[in-house]
Amino acid sequence: MDKNWQDVLDKTRSVFLLDMYGGLLTDKARETLSLYLNEDFSITEIAEELKVSRQAIHDSLQRSLEHLENFEKQLGVVASRAALKKALKLLSETLQEGRLDQAQALIQEMETGL
Repeated sequence: MDKNWQDVLDKTRSVFLLDMYGGLLTDKARETLSLYLNEDFSITEIAEELKVSRQAIHDSLQRSLEHLENFEKQLGVVASRAALKKALKLLSETLQEGRLDQAQALIQEMETGL
């Protein structure tokens, strides 16, 4: 995969994780990460805004991203939402094709997976 696409995918994942678990971070960590991911501030711009060193911002971003990944590993909310979205799409396609028996089986499978 092209490095630029991988960067976009990584950033998108980080934004999802921040949206989902940002409330579990400290206010300062959440603010720093939000400036970086949502407002597209550079590390230098964040350091100037918060009046701290670039190294402090870099370290904070790294720690915060690690925390978000750990929250996802432990709780799995983002992965569960992605699996549910995929299952609902399959269910919708199955219903549109009139395969009601298969749709019912998918619903039962989804209910047991909850």
